Amino acid sequence: MIYYIYVQSNSGQLLGVMSPRDLLLAEPDDTACAVMKKEVLSVLPSSTNEEVTNLLSKYDFLCVPAVDDESRILGIVTFDDALDKIIPEDL
Repeated sequence: MIYYIYVQSNSGQLLGVMSPRDLLLAEPDDTACAVMKKEVLSVLPSSTNEEVTNLLSKYDFLCVPAVDDESRILGIVTFDDALDKIIPEDL
């Protein structure tokens, strides 16, 4: 399931985020820049499992983008991914 749509520049830099609902409710002539939220929280590859889980939990996110030092998207970390790293497998 798609929860968020991340908007990137041609060079791959993270510019904003929108939900599929935002996109569906937008006017046909609206651009992605008009619909997206420009302030996007993200994590770095060096972020700890605890930092990622805390961010996801604090803001009730289902996932968060992982970016490099130049804000280029490397991937996403889902809530399930984060929990798998925090909770022991035998539980």
